[in-house]
Amino acid sequence: MSKVDVGSEMVHRGPVKNRSCTDVFCLIIFIAFLVGWGIIGFYGFTLGDPQRLLHPTDSNGRICGVDETLKDKPYLFYFDLTRCADPSVLIKGCSTPQICVKKCPTETFLAIAEVAQIGEALTKTKLICKENVTVSQMSVKELVDKGHCASYYLQSEPIETFDRIFQDYSETWWIILIGLAISMLISLFWIVLMRFVAGPMVWLSIIGILALQGVGFWYCFMRYTELKDLPGANNQTLAQIAFTTNLGTYLELRETWLAFLIILGISMAVIVLILIFLRNRIRIAIALIGHASKAVGSIMSTLLFPIFPWVFQVLVIGYFAAVALYAASIGKSTFKVVGLDNMTNIDCSCTSVIDSVGTCIPLGFEQICGSQCPGSTCRFFETGGNYYVTVLQIYNLFGLFWGLFFVSALAEIVLAGAFASWYWAFNKPRDVPAYPLTNSLFRAIFYHLGTVAFGSLIIAIIRSIRVLLEYLDRKVREYSDTCCSRSMMCLCKCCFWMLETFMKFVNRNAFVLCAVNGTSFCQSASDAFSLLLRNVARVVVLDKVTDFLLFLGRLVIVTAMGILSFYVFTNRIHYINEYIPPTNYYMVPIITTVLGAYFISGLFFSVYSMAIDTIFLCFLQDTEINDGSPEKPFYMSQELMEILGKKNKL
Repeated sequence: MSKVDVGSEMVHRGPVKNRSCTDVFCLIIFIAFLVGWGIIGFYGFTLGDPQRLLHPTDSNGRICGVDETLKDKPYLFYFDLTRCADPSVLIKGCSTPQICVKKCPTETFLAIAEVAQIGEALTKTKLICKENVTVSQMSVKELVDKGHCASYYLQSEPIETFDRIFQDYSETWWIILIGLAISMLISLFWIVLMRFVAGPMVWLSIIGILALQGVGFWYCFMRYTELKDLPGANNQTLAQIAFTTNLGTYLELRETWLAFLIILGISMAVIVLILIFLRNRIRIAIALIGHASKAVGSIMSTLLFPIFPWVFQVLVIGYFAAVALYAASIGKSTFKVVGLDNMTNIDCSCTSVIDSVGTCIPLGFEQICGSQCPGSTCRFFETGGNYYVTVLQIYNLFGLFWGLFFVSALAEIVLAGAFASWYWAFNKPRDVPAYPLTNSLFRAIFYHLGTVAFGSLIIAIIRSIRVLLEYLDRKVREYSDTCCSRSMMCLCKCCFWMLETFMKFVNRNAFVLCAVNGTSFCQSASDAFSLLLRNVARVVVLDKVTDFLLFLGRLVIVTAMGILSFYVFTNRIHYINEYIPPTNYYMVPIITTVLGAYFISGLFFSVYSMAIDTIFLCFLQDTEINDGSPEKPFYMSQELMEILGKKNKL
């Protein structure tokens, strides 16, 4: 391999000790942003009232179960719920009266039928009416016709789904924890297994893929031959038949099987060519995977480290949700006139309490405008409507993105420093510095928070643009849903998705070199990109091989836990049924266990993936900087040196 000018000789052979702070200006910006985010939170917590959003609101804007006069009435009752089924409700509001009640109706009631059966007096005792309505002064018909009381109601009960879900969690939490512990043990076992049998697993996977494709190729060839020689076979082509949802029609065509035959043949040929020409690089990838397993095994504390970034990410999400909730409740209650299909055609010029967009002032509406606007009422519409609240929510959303990506980037740079310390130890694990993870954490906090802020800011900006594109896409579909507009929006979203994926790749490798060399973000990104570009074939092969192995591991763990939890919570394992409590929704603990297993396996495999990326970059630096001489010995494993045909001349 030709030597590349990489600057001054790396005497330190690993993370440099004498380093300075990097990207300080970005750190200052990040701190200022956090201060602003804190001010927004304080503003929201001071002025907001989430009870207005978490509890139903009646037609007068009062909160059921919260306001002083409604503390014993937590439920909202609609006089005629069918009026709320119109799409115009989103703009005009629901025209039926809405009142707070102590409990939901326990029987079905129809006023006219009840009067005929039990008479006026008993019927009035069953009516659900507005406040301050004296039912004794009017007949049932008058009460219903004037909208003072509901003409009917159905037997119903409050929505208790969340209560039932909470009950399921309270009964099955210990079983879920056992399932998560099992998934953790399986994850650990898989990582240990990768350390010893990574090579056989890779080669068996490749052979298995080729074998499956070979079987498919043979079957397609047999079907094509069978249809070709069959008398009276369908000789139509794909172009001659119309589109149909009956897939069996396509499977009766020779062209279909010929297409399958060609696709499988090409894919098999590509894989065989890759094995022939890139076999040595695949061996390097397998050796590096084993190398990474040894690094993780040597620094076992790295397996527990992701728990701490996860806790901080949960705190970021929790703060975002709290600020979003309180900020959304800052706005004042908005009331709109309902009951008028077209106000311009009716003499409803009650400008003292109604503005040009139909919003109204509830106090005095009935007294001042009742006669001028017949059939209309002033009802609660929504909470909010303030422009500055939208600005606060945008700031809060960007804070969520930047905060999450900052924590993730900090975890990456800390792990990179720890694994780099392991790689650049000549006699492993004897020469590995004491407490490599702790030392790496201190280096990242004291010197490189600015670099972490810089890299995470780039990803946060790109993610915000993607969210904006999603919003614009929905608006475009509402007003101009054309093929051209859909294509342009799809192209833009695809481009920014690829840009985010690429920048995450660049950031990850930049953090590795920053942890090793102590350079700024731009310098680290430039060095990492150049280093990877000079070894692009190795990068592609290693990336795909490791991605496949890690995906296979997570798939095995999640699938196993999903099947096991299904059999447990559906009482299909008879000898433990007496210990399994009944549930309202058995899918709740199953989904929780599966998601938890996916998350836990992700924690372990993210460490493994970071170890591979770090050791790979260190390996590339090792091959370019060192030559195996006593002055510049290789730091890679003996297995890697044998694959590359190199050795240390000690």
